[in-house]
Amino acid sequence: MKRLISITIGLLIVMLAAAPAVLADDGAERDGSALIAINSATTLPAGHQVDAVVAIRGDAVIEGSARNVTVIDGTATLSGATVDTLVVINGSADVQSGTTISGDIVELNSTVNVAEGATVSGATRSLAEGLMGFALFLGLAALLFWIGLLIAFWITGLAVAAFGARQVRIAEAIISTEPLKTFLGGLAMIFIPILVFVLLAITIIGLPLAFAFLFFVWPLFAMLGYIVAAIWIGDWVLRAANRPPAERPYLAVSVGLLLSGLLGIIPFVSGIISIFGLGSVTIAAWRTFVRHSPPTSQQPLPTAAAQCGHRAMKSVVIYASRSGNTHEVAEHIATTLRASGETELYEVGDAPTDLAAMDLIVIGGPTEAHGVTPPMTEYLDGLDSTVIKGKLVAAFDTRLAWPRFLSGSAAEGIARRMRSLGANLVVPPESFIVTSKPELQPGELERAESWTNEVVTKAGASLPAH
Repeated sequence: MKRLISITIGLLIVMLAAAPAVLADDGAERDGSALIAINSATTLPAGHQVDAVVAIRGDAVIEGSARNVTVIDGTATLSGATVDTLVVINGSADVQSGTTISGDIVELNSTVNVAEGATVSGATRSLAEGLMGFALFLGLAALLFWIGLLIAFWITGLAVAAFGARQVRIAEAIISTEPLKTFLGGLAMIFIPILVFVLLAITIIGLPLAFAFLFFVWPLFAMLGYIVAAIWIGDWVLRAANRPPAERPYLAVSVGLLLSGLLGIIPFVSGIISIFGLGSVTIAAWRTFVRHSPPTSQQPLPTAAAQCGHRAMKSVVIYASRSGNTHEVAEHIATTLRASGETELYEVGDAPTDLAAMDLIVIGGPTEAHGVTPPMTEYLDGLDSTVIKGKLVAAFDTRLAWPRFLSGSAAEGIARRMRSLGANLVVPPESFIVTSKPELQPGELERAESWTNEVVTKAGASLPAH
């Protein structure tokens, strides 16, 4: 590998040095050719003039005139020669008396012997020093680029925190509660833009749209996704430090982007962060679009009550709560449901088991010991399948912002029990995130309202007309 690198560097030097030599014209008569030998010896006789001599894994004897002589893995013998530049890599050079080198001798892992009577106008330089300087320059340039990029992301992140805090919290919750779906969504968004670009680029009219999508819309989406994932990391660190989440995550932006940038030094980590962020933003945007997309007809979208044959939907919300967070979410859900009909709210210890009169049953509780709390388990075990069978049900819980397979989910347990009794689940179980303090994360009540509206819409469409 080391030899291969040396050969590559040598060839680059040949190309960089020989090109201007061929183009230049100092009035000397040359045949404009290059003498190249690989795995064999070569000789430039006295009286012959060429622009470049290159010997790789072979010796070169130079007696004539050449602008550039490069020897890799071999020995260069210059006897009475006239040369502008001599480059020796992993070899040796014997500059004999009567030889004139008007420029420099450049060596890498080589020995150079200059005899008395030989003239070298330039200096003997080590290529390693030049490469080290170039590497230092590249490293400094990369560092400055990284800092500039981090500042650009930081400014954009602060703007996102200022004007889109609610949307950020929704996307963060998607990362916490649906990590697998988020990751798969991010992976899909890597390939979908390419497909969209190809489909749009087929026509002349679509070509500008294709370029706008691929080089503006998609990169902007990816940037927002990375910022959201960084804010999620920042919030996680702040929660671990017992810092309650702020309404607008300015500090989380700074902490998260700094940590993301440092973690990005590890291979593939930046890619994973980007995939999760891109997936969460995509899912949040899609759900917002579906929720607010207009109906296919020009008539206004009917309400859940209208879908029930103009009969108001009767709902009940039953909850268990330890620290008050689930109670707060349950009250918010009940308030939203009351816009669609009569709604009753019960703490699990006071909740009735006869739910025959209810069109919609919403049940939730905190996640403890990876599952449902004992009071809620006791209540669910007391329900009669003959009453619950066919009922529309939605389940929710409150839990920490860990991946679901680590924290568990009371909503999943509630949903499983209600399905076993014959109930019909209206929407997938939902989790609302609390901090370790514990208190609800900012934006969770708004997300509970959006979730409830989705429940109402789907429950109303499922109920028979009266």
